[in-house]
Amino acid sequence: MPVQPIGRKNRKGTLGSYYAISDYTAVNPEFGTRTDFRAFVVAADGQGMRVILDWVANHTAFDHTWITQRKDYCVTRADGTIINARDNELHDTDWTDVGRPQFRGDAGARHLSRAAASGTMHRLVRQDAHDARHRGAPGDSGR
Repeated sequence: MPVQPIGRKNRKGTLGSYYAISDYTAVNPEFGTRTDFRAFVVAADGQGMRVILDWVANHTAFDHTWITQRKDYCVTRADGTIINARDNELHDTDWTDVGRPQFRGDAGARHLSRAAASGTMHRLVRQDAHDARHRGAPGDSGR
Protein backbone atom coordinates (compact mmCIF):
# COMPACT_ATOMS: atom_id res chain seq x y z
CA MET A 1 0.00 0.00 0.00
CA PRO A 2 1.31 3.49 -0.77
CA VAL A 3 2.70 5.54 2.12
CA GLN A 4 2.07 8.89 0.42
CA PRO A 5 -0.79 11.30 1.29
CA ILE A 6 -4.25 10.65 -0.17
CA GLY A 7 -5.81 13.31 -2.39
CA ARG A 8 -8.89 15.19 -1.20
CA LYS A 9 -10.37 16.48 -4.48
CA ASN A 10 -13.02 14.10 -5.85
CA ARG A 11 -12.32 11.78 -2.90
CA LYS A 12 -14.32 8.57 -2.90
CA GLY A 13 -16.25 8.36 0.34
CA THR A 14 -14.84 9.76 3.55
CA LEU A 15 -11.58 7.80 3.51
CA GLY A 16 -10.63 7.98 -0.15
CA SER A 17 -8.46 5.58 -2.08
CA TYR A 18 -4.93 5.02 -0.79
CA TYR A 19 -3.88 4.91 -4.44
CA ALA A 20 -5.08 8.49 -5.11
CA ILE A 21 -1.71 10.11 -4.37
CA SER A 22 -1.53 13.87 -3.81
CA ASP A 23 2.26 14.07 -3.31
CA TYR A 24 4.64 11.29 -4.30
CA THR A 25 7.47 12.80 -2.23
CA ALA A 26 5.65 13.01 1.12
CA VAL A 27 4.48 10.57 3.78
CA ASN A 28 0.79 10.29 4.69
CA PRO A 29 0.47 11.83 8.18
CA GLU A 30 -1.69 8.84 9.19
CA PHE A 31 1.50 6.77 8.94
CA GLY A 32 3.89 9.25 10.55
CA THR A 33 6.49 11.68 9.24
CA ARG A 34 9.43 11.55 6.84
CA THR A 35 11.60 11.09 9.92
CA ASP A 36 9.50 8.06 10.92
CA PHE A 37 9.83 6.71 7.38
CA ARG A 38 13.59 7.13 7.49
CA ALA A 39 13.73 5.33 10.85
CA PHE A 40 11.65 2.50 9.38
CA VAL A 41 14.03 2.16 6.43
CA VAL A 42 17.03 2.10 8.78
CA ALA A 43 15.36 -0.51 11.02
CA ALA A 44 14.53 -2.70 8.02
CA ASP A 45 18.06 -2.33 6.69
CA GLY A 46 19.42 -3.31 10.10
CA GLN A 47 17.46 -6.55 9.83
CA GLY A 48 18.82 -7.23 6.33
CA MET A 49 15.56 -6.23 4.62
CA ARG A 50 14.73 -3.67 1.96
CA VAL A 51 11.63 -1.47 1.81
CA ILE A 52 9.69 -1.79 -1.44
CA LEU A 53 6.95 0.72 -2.23
CA ASP A 54 4.15 0.33 -4.73
CA TRP A 55 4.21 3.40 -6.96
CA VAL A 56 1.47 3.78 -9.55
CA ALA A 57 1.70 7.12 -11.37
CA ASN A 58 -1.55 6.39 -13.21
CA HIS A 59 -3.24 6.87 -9.83
CA THR A 60 -2.41 10.55 -9.39
CA ALA A 61 -4.97 12.48 -7.33
CA PHE A 62 -6.74 15.46 -8.86
CA ASP A 63 -5.09 17.78 -6.32
CA HIS A 64 -1.53 16.66 -7.16
CA THR A 65 0.64 19.38 -8.72
CA TRP A 66 1.03 17.35 -11.94
CA ILE A 67 -2.71 17.92 -12.44
CA THR A 68 -3.34 21.28 -10.77
CA GLN A 69 -0.33 23.06 -12.27
CA ARG A 70 0.36 21.14 -15.48
CA LYS A 71 -2.91 20.28 -17.18
CA ASP A 72 -0.86 19.66 -20.33
CA TYR A 73 0.61 16.63 -18.52
CA CYS A 74 -2.84 15.00 -18.46
CA VAL A 75 -5.21 13.26 -20.84
CA THR A 76 -8.26 15.46 -21.38
CA ARG A 77 -11.73 15.13 -22.85
CA ALA A 78 -12.87 17.23 -25.80
CA ASP A 79 -14.24 19.84 -23.35
CA GLY A 80 -10.81 20.17 -21.68
CA THR A 81 -11.62 18.34 -18.44
CA ILE A 82 -9.13 15.79 -17.22
CA ILE A 83 -10.26 12.20 -17.55
CA ASN A 84 -10.18 9.84 -14.62
CA ALA A 85 -8.19 6.60 -14.66
CA ARG A 86 -8.97 4.01 -17.32
CA ASP A 87 -8.63 0.25 -17.41
CA ASN A 88 -6.33 -1.74 -19.71
CA GLU A 89 -8.87 -1.49 -22.55
CA LEU A 90 -9.00 2.31 -22.02
CA HIS A 91 -12.58 2.27 -20.70
CA ASP A 92 -13.55 4.71 -17.95
CA THR A 93 -13.38 3.27 -14.45
CA ASP A 94 -15.15 4.34 -11.29
CA TRP A 95 -11.82 5.62 -9.94
CA THR A 96 -13.14 9.17 -9.91
CA ASP A 97 -10.49 10.30 -7.43
CA VAL A 98 -7.53 9.89 -9.81
CA GLY A 99 -6.70 11.81 -12.97
CA ARG A 100 -4.91 10.36 -15.95
CA PRO A 101 -1.34 11.59 -16.47
CA GLN A 102 -0.14 11.36 -20.04
CA PHE A 103 3.14 9.48 -20.29
CA ARG A 104 3.44 9.60 -24.03
CA GLY A 105 1.83 11.67 -26.69
CA ASP A 106 1.79 12.54 -30.34
CA ALA A 107 4.84 14.22 -31.82
CA GLY A 108 5.23 17.62 -30.24
CA ALA A 109 2.67 16.94 -27.50
CA ARG A 110 3.72 17.91 -23.99
CA HIS A 111 3.75 14.98 -21.62
CA LEU A 112 4.90 13.87 -18.21
CA SER A 113 8.13 12.05 -18.83
CA ARG A 114 9.03 8.83 -17.12
CA ALA A 115 12.19 10.55 -15.97
CA ALA A 116 10.22 13.28 -14.15
CA ALA A 117 7.90 10.71 -12.62
CA SER A 118 10.65 8.38 -11.48
CA GLY A 119 12.55 11.34 -10.06
CA THR A 120 9.82 11.80 -7.46
CA MET A 121 10.32 8.30 -6.13
CA HIS A 122 14.07 8.77 -6.17
CA ARG A 123 13.62 11.74 -3.84
CA LEU A 124 11.33 9.84 -1.48
CA VAL A 125 12.96 6.43 -1.38
CA ARG A 126 16.54 6.49 -2.54
CA GLN A 127 17.53 9.84 -1.09
CA ASP A 128 15.72 9.27 2.20
CA ALA A 129 17.04 5.71 2.43
CA HIS A 130 20.56 6.88 1.60
CA ASP A 131 20.37 9.72 4.10
CA ALA A 132 18.91 7.42 6.75
CA ARG A 133 21.57 4.75 6.28
CA HIS A 134 24.42 7.21 6.43
CA ARG A 135 23.08 9.46 9.17
CA GLY A 136 21.14 6.83 11.09
CA ALA A 137 17.67 7.03 12.49
CA PRO A 138 16.75 10.03 14.62
CA GLY A 139 18.73 9.80 17.84
CA ASP A 140 21.24 7.35 16.33
CA SER A 141 24.85 8.22 15.73
CA GLY A 142 24.66 6.73 12.22
CA ARG A 143 26.69 3.89 10.78
